[in-house]
Amino acid sequence: MPDWKYTVVCPALNEAKNLPLLIERIDQAMGDDAVQTDVLIVDDGSTDDSLAVLRPLVEAKPNVTVVVFEGNHGQTKALQAGFDHARGERIVTIDSDLQMDPADIPRLIEKLEADGLDLVYLKKRYEGAPWIRRVSSRVANGFRRAITKDTAKDVGSNYKVYRTNFFKGRNFGSGLHRFFTGFAEVEGYKLGWIEGAVAPRTAGFSNYTVLGRLRQGLPDMFYYALYRLPKTTVPRWLYGLFFAALVVALLPIGSGWKLALWAVIGFLFTTTLALLAHALHLTVMRSRTPYVVREVWRDGVIPSA
Repeated sequence: MPDWKYTVVCPALNEAKNLPLLIERIDQAMGDDAVQTDVLIVDDGSTDDSLAVLRPLVEAKPNVTVVVFEGNHGQTKALQAGFDHARGERIVTIDSDLQMDPADIPRLIEKLEADGLDLVYLKKRYEGAPWIRRVSSRVANGFRRAITKDTAKDVGSNYKVYRTNFFKGRNFGSGLHRFFTGFAEVEGYKLGWIEGAVAPRTAGFSNYTVLGRLRQGLPDMFYYALYRLPKTTVPRWLYGLFFAALVVALLPIGSGWKLALWAVIGFLFTTTLALLAHALHLTVMRSRTPYVVREVWRDGVIPSA
């Protein structure tokens, strides 16, 4: 078998109509490196004909690998499985809906190598997209930067190349794939980006809506902020304010001031409980089995065949 130079990880949920063209276009984009590029499709519990479509491709192409989930685990876990099963020295991640052009993979790799970076992501350019999609993306990125203090230009882009497989063996909570660039930045990796256009879907259906992204993205953003906190999880200033307010509230002062201070204490107390609850949730999520794999199709071999 070849020494795999690259692994291209493609999470897929009900993308049967896109998968053959996706694999073909990845091979075209990689050119001479295609024989050393492992195209790794992670099937996230598809209910369409995805596995039937992938079976002959795996049998005919030794550089196509399929990780088949037992049930649906979500995009974060699909990407995690991609990292865990990748064999390449460099890791590329891209969605399977063909809205991102595989032809940009060489550009990402060129930026990574030329600038000596650890991770390069593609900043999406929404040409011809509905105005609500463009505006919601800008608002979401601006709000996220204000809360999390990271520098990523486009946190929602899953189109990336990694110098090394530094997320292998991790166990991120559901939805946190949106913050992989932030985790890399916090851990001291050098980041860069290029810009690329987003194409409209020509087949299949989106698994996300603007409202769905907002509903999922807000709690994920605060979970990510918790990941960035020190090991104590709850900021020390919160403890300080809580006990300072408690001491002042017990002093012999007017009832109006006491009421205000007890309100502050109540707010700080509930905030502390909320942070602790989130921390407990994250601890539980990390300890759980990240995903359940039914089969791995690799090197032209399909176990169930």
